[in-house]
This record gives sequence, structure tokens and C-alpha cells, in this order.
Amino acid sequence: MTQDTSPLMTRRYSAPELLEDAPRSSAADLWSLGCVYLEMCTILNGKSISAMRDHLQGFGSKSAIDAKNKDGAFTWVNQLSGKAKSPTDLVPLRWIKDLLAKVPTTRPLGRDLLSTILKSTDAD
Repeated sequence: MTQDTSPLMTRRYSAPELLEDAPRSSAADLWSLGCVYLEMCTILNGKSISAMRDHLQGFGSKSAIDAKNKDGAFTWVNQLSGKAKSPTDLVPLRWIKDLLAKVPTTRPLGRDLLSTILKSTDAD
């Protein structure tokens, strides 16, 4: 597990614990990955990043995909889920929900996420 207390970060992708000045760990990196995946899934589902940001700014804490607006991110994931064209479109949305868990110890480990991704591609 990596630990760093460096203050450098992109707030929009920052995990809740980093916004509370807790030590950085690999779980924080996985939160950030969840934010990136959410943006990717947004585009792949025919929506724009600006539409996602508008949604987030009008919901919950009215902030971007940061730790203060996890509920907004989850409602966006649910909207994307409702527009899924196939069951396989839902798979990465489940990863996102797991990666955006507020409690760092409940986020998947990187190796477990990789295993889950590889298993999902084997099912195709």
C-alpha cells in the first residue's frame, strides 16, 4: 500500500479521505479511477461531460464528481444504467459504484478490480 501526504491533487477526482487531510493510499487512487471511468462511461453512453457536470451541479452538494457529491454521481450512474443498450453496458457502471465507496477499505483492491474486469471480458 502506498502512502503519501503530498498536498498535490486534482480536487475533482479526490477521494473523501484526501479532502479530510488523511494520508493518501492506493484506495484514493481507486476513487480517482472511478471518477475517470464515470467520465468514460458517460461518453460511451452518448452523453457529454458537460451534461454530467450540469447534473452534478444541480444535485446533492452541487459540486463536481468529488467526495462531496457521491449521491449526485450515483444518480448519474443510475441514469446511465437506465439507458444501457445491453447488459454488458451495465458492467462498468457497477465497477464505478464500487470504486466510489466513501469508506476506503470497502473499495476494491487494484488486483481485485483487474480480476473482475478480466472475468467480465471472458464472459463476452
